[in-house]
Amino acid sequence: MSRVTRRAPSFRRWTQLCLVAFIFTSSTVVIFAWVPFTIAAEQSLAGILGSGATHLAAKNVLNLSSSTDLKNVLKIAVIHERLPTEKSSSDHRLVGILSEIKSHGHELIFLGRGFQRGVDQWGQLLLTKLGIVPRAPCRPTAATMQIIADFKPDVVLYTMWYWGTNTNISIPHMFLPLVRSMDALTPRPLNVILSDDAHSHREFYLAAHESLKKLKARYEQRGHAIRQDEIRMYGMVDALITISREDAARVRSLPLTRASPLPISILPYAQKPYVGTSPSAIPAPFHKRSGFTFLGLSLVTTNTISIAEFLRTTWHLLSAQLPDDVTFNIVGEEKATWDRIIDTNTQTSAARRRVRAVGWVEDVHVSLNETRVFLSPIAASTGTNTKNLEAWRHGVPTVTTLYGIQGYNLTLDGKDDAGKQVVLVARDEKDFVDKASALYQDEALWAEVSRNSLEHSRRFGPHMLRSVVADLVQSWQEQVRSRAYIDASRLV
Repeated sequence: MSRVTRRAPSFRRWTQLCLVAFIFTSSTVVIFAWVPFTIAAEQSLAGILGSGATHLAAKNVLNLSSSTDLKNVLKIAVIHERLPTEKSSSDHRLVGILSEIKSHGHELIFLGRGFQRGVDQWGQLLLTKLGIVPRAPCRPTAATMQIIADFKPDVVLYTMWYWGTNTNISIPHMFLPLVRSMDALTPRPLNVILSDDAHSHREFYLAAHESLKKLKARYEQRGHAIRQDEIRMYGMVDALITISREDAARVRSLPLTRASPLPISILPYAQKPYVGTSPSAIPAPFHKRSGFTFLGLSLVTTNTISIAEFLRTTWHLLSAQLPDDVTFNIVGEEKATWDRIIDTNTQTSAARRRVRAVGWVEDVHVSLNETRVFLSPIAASTGTNTKNLEAWRHGVPTVTTLYGIQGYNLTLDGKDDAGKQVVLVARDEKDFVDKASALYQDEALWAEVSRNSLEHSRRFGPHMLRSVVADLVQSWQEQVRSRAYIDASRLV
């Protein structure tokens, strides 16, 4: 009978044991460090993505649904300015779109050009929950191009926002030429731009409404620079997604150089799921509401120019027609900036006393459930004013301008395809005063517009996003299979 001799562990064995212990301890620390943030973000995740996406996140992300044909699974690389942030409506929209794409079993990676610690952690958790691999920061470098080459995408989706006050450089400008020139990507992927704005048109609209010559010249200069970038990028890309038919028409007006017309799809804005206090299925009645409200960040130039012009030309006239206790509340960051705009532009002291900058609120639904009329005096805009949809789904009747109804499939007088009055559309200052005053004081008119706006808002729910994204992805699958897009755009 042989005898087994037990040896003392070698130096290499001791090293291995110590390394394992260190990795286990470090992992435990990392896990516990993430716990508080994870718990805090779980409710936000469920609210932003909805029950369907939360269910998807809970599944093994490698398991495709039984209805998914493996041959039709797309590999999609998304390149964005940053990882998604909680306070951006554009980022909420983008996450919703990616959630729908992921629900069909497609594989995605998300490359954020920039990264802000603490701010972007929210988006990192959301994407990870969806089974989307987040990478940031990803500059247009050889290392980033290698990530894309290793992933071998069928589709590359670029967002086109022109964020930043002093930059005219877009994500497609930085990445699209590099992706098109990569020999490692054979066959070449389908390159798609997602743009929620007609950017150069917006700058020219802002210039037209700016009274200061220096700022007017700045908007015009920026508009010309962005237009050149749009023309080049739209000439190079394989397909474009816009948020409204109005923006699609603006893009078609650009002098693009292409072998064939640019394919444009329209993906309307879909309302976000509720987070926090949800409005009642039956909105609060007329007599339980009071005051006017506007929603908007002061960082968005369209908001500040519009409110400044409204305070200079209209508010003192409107407030003079209503009881002294009727106030106008501006909800959104930054409060100090809004206070300065109010002080600078409000015409009379009496009118100034009835305007209030509320600042950022965690639960906007409370404000909208209490206000009687929503004012959206948009002076210049492209894309879609999502604030209006937010008001409508709370049953808050709205007075806006022609710019405020873009993207909502309404007539120029604010009616739907059945002829129902969804919103009151003002053509000038006097018309705005008359319509806002009537809507505030006429209970029958208020009830009619409240009911119609609530009904119309339901057209822009998750079901709409689901349907449009499904059609969009199907068109990508067909194009990837045929590779018909390769010679459609101008080679540069």
